[in-house]
Amino acid sequence: MNIKERNIVPEKKDLALDMLRQIMEADELSFDQMARSILKTPGRPAEKKIRGARPAPSDHPALPVLDRLASKKRLTLADRRIVRAIILPGLRPAFDIIEDTFGSLPPEWEPINRQKLVMTKLIRAVGRVDYTGRDQVSRPIGTAFLVGPRLIMTNRHVAQRFTSGVGDRLRVRFQAGCRPRLDLKQEVDSGETILLDVTAPILVHPRWDVALLQVSEPPDRLAPLLLARDEIDALAGRLVAVIGYPAFNPQAGEEERLLQRRMFRDVFDKKRLQPGKIMKPATRKIADSFKHFVEAVAHDCSTLHNNSGSALIDIASGSVIGLHFQGRYLEANYALPAWELAADERIAEAGVALA
Repeated sequence: MNIKERNIVPEKKDLALDMLRQIMEADELSFDQMARSILKTPGRPAEKKIRGARPAPSDHPALPVLDRLASKKRLTLADRRIVRAIILPGLRPAFDIIEDTFGSLPPEWEPINRQKLVMTKLIRAVGRVDYTGRDQVSRPIGTAFLVGPRLIMTNRHVAQRFTSGVGDRLRVRFQAGCRPRLDLKQEVDSGETILLDVTAPILVHPRWDVALLQVSEPPDRLAPLLLARDEIDALAGRLVAVIGYPAFNPQAGEEERLLQRRMFRDVFDKKRLQPGKIMKPATRKIADSFKHFVEAVAHDCSTLHNNSGSALIDIASGSVIGLHFQGRYLEANYALPAWELAADERIAEAGVALA
């Protein structure tokens, strides 16, 4: 399809419409294809939790908005809210992980279905970071994944909830009274847990938003995720997925809070598969890594709080191409490039597994 057919009429600067343009271009979607995608029943086992009947396709509130977009008509404020609340989440959904795997995904995510065996192995090695403080209350605070024997990777800003100091194990210690753990399960509609104690901080990086932690012995046959050693050519538009534990953000604006509740059905801090694409430009200089400018990989997977520390997986290779560390609503989400982390002397010396 000619790109012009996908262009939306230029109006006042609107981040949601900018994001929609990028997704349509990345997915090579026409408006008709987008409508069919949004009308499909999501492949999520817990869909029964949604109260009320699903609207008939002809009554779907997104359809008249898509018609106006296709006809290059001006959108109302209500139309723009539908773009943000219904159309964009329909194009970048999140899927429940049940028993270390996922159900059959819609056709637009068929490459992930074909990699199901590989993805299942990766899913098993991802866990939720919890910590119990002096008040003896356990709290989920982020995501981490195995990168070596008894070694996990997460964000520095996650690890600093229970550690003090910056640098290697000689300079970092646990805060008094804190007990961090990694739970490799925490799935929707399941009380099962696989708990690993976080036994020692190995590295809290002085520049990158990354930390390495030692854990107790994981289950047998649990393989670490492999960080991509080399930068991937033609990164923009590449199919990726985040595996993590999105949490509700009560400090977001009212519209964003409602979107979170709708998209995740008011079920948070559970393991999800969140697919998307690498954006254009693929890498961007940002100044949000502990006062350092860093090169970050931009992606459009739908992430929330506590996705911090999630692995950004390249679907084609099954390797980790980034460590998710932040997002900006309706703009982009960002991951530290795996090849930059792999080239770091401190991280290499810790024994991180590389592809």
